[in-house]
Amino acid sequence: MLTHTSGFPAWIPLYQTTESREEAYQEVFATPLDYEPGTHYGYSDLNMITTAALIEEISGERLDDYIQTHITEPLGMTDTMFNPPESLKDRIAATEYQPQTDREIVWGEVHDENAWAMDGVAGHAGLFSTAQDLAVFAQMILNDGEYEGTRILEAETVDIMETNELPEFPGNAHSLAWELNQDWYMGALSEPATMGHTGFTGTSIVINPAKDAVAILLTNKVHPTRDAPSTNPIRQAVAGKTADAMNAWSASSMNALVEDLADDDAFAGERAVHSLKLHLSAVSHYEDKDAVAKVIKHMEGFKTLLNHQQENMSEDAYETLNRNADYLIGKW
Repeated sequence: MLTHTSGFPAWIPLYQTTESREEAYQEVFATPLDYEPGTHYGYSDLNMITTAALIEEISGERLDDYIQTHITEPLGMTDTMFNPPESLKDRIAATEYQPQTDREIVWGEVHDENAWAMDGVAGHAGLFSTAQDLAVFAQMILNDGEYEGTRILEAETVDIMETNELPEFPGNAHSLAWELNQDWYMGALSEPATMGHTGFTGTSIVINPAKDAVAILLTNKVHPTRDAPSTNPIRQAVAGKTADAMNAWSASSMNALVEDLADDDAFAGERAVHSLKLHLSAVSHYEDKDAVAKVIKHMEGFKTLLNHQQENMSEDAYETLNRNADYLIGKW
């Protein structure tokens, strides 16, 4: 279920056919599979609904109580919850005019009809949050399961989250619970271990462990109707701008980066710093003249110099400068 290969259909209209949370669960459990498990990848809300039911069965707690007790409260994510109170309504984006549920404009309640029919607490939808809270959650994952001294996940669990469980379905890389390496919304942050997820109302989160980077986008593209353009171009652009902000845009900026790394004691001595800065100053001269071929040639020479000096700098400094050099060569 966590890799969406259970064979469940994508969706069924629980809000039309059930009258309680328990009835909704029973209808999901009784839904025939469209495919034999493991033979087809297809995103399904029913996978997440069933996973939530398993959490509740094993823990003895309803999903919202479990998440608050074991995740949001320990992490200090005070703005993350199901069924937010009326007092928070002015901080919540309105979504869709929804005559099919007799709710007029949905505002302050979960947009998803099935989650609404399940009392607002479901595995596939219903969680309200802020960019700040989601950044805390994402940083916990980048920290291998820990945030400010509080451990939520074992490091081994985070490793599993970064591992593609579906090599047999090219283009649909998926770990347990996360999509991986999907450039249609991860943009320039997309790499084999980059994890993320999107939301129907126009949200997305991208976590790139290699770059220690997070990109979060929260929109209400379904307001006032779901018949709206795709937000994927915006998702890509946000991820792309995030990646660009971490990359050197000139040899001069790389020179400043070397100085910053030197201030952080990333080099064994002044000799490596001096030689790297001297080389970048020469590249900067060719940049000023728009001498494309010479910029590329001398940046490739910088990479050679970097390899020669690798033993005189920290591993992080080497990887950062190497990555930025590749970006700058690609740019030119």
